[in-house]
Amino acid sequence: MTDYSIQPRDRLCTVCNRRPAAVSGQTVLGAVSIREFFVCDVCEAAEAPLPQDFDGVLRALGPMDFAIVEASLAPAEQHASADELAGTAEAIERSAQLHGQELPPAVRAFVSRHSRPPHD
Repeated sequence: MTDYSIQPRDRLCTVCNRRPAAVSGQTVLGAVSIREFFVCDVCEAAEAPLPQDFDGVLRALGPMDFAIVEASLAPAEQHASADELAGTAEAIERSAQLHGQELPPAVRAFVSRHSRPPHD
């Protein structure tokens, strides 16, 4: 669960790991959050644009924090469309493959519930 009492300057930048963070947020993949980030002013100014291909974007977003993913599953299922949930399930599964992550049971169940049937 996210602790919103932590202010960005209470944390080090998750990019350089040297300077105090100036901003914080969550990386969102489809309808779910996949991790928190804390970024200093220098790293934020130097941020490179995301690649244009799907796998490149997923690689650039980095590995998922499954505690964050799991906390955002229920709200996503309550508010997102079936098409958005299907796209999210596909992106979660592909991101896990690209980063060598094993899906925890709750996330695997979400992916199973919302995956589109394979094309023939």
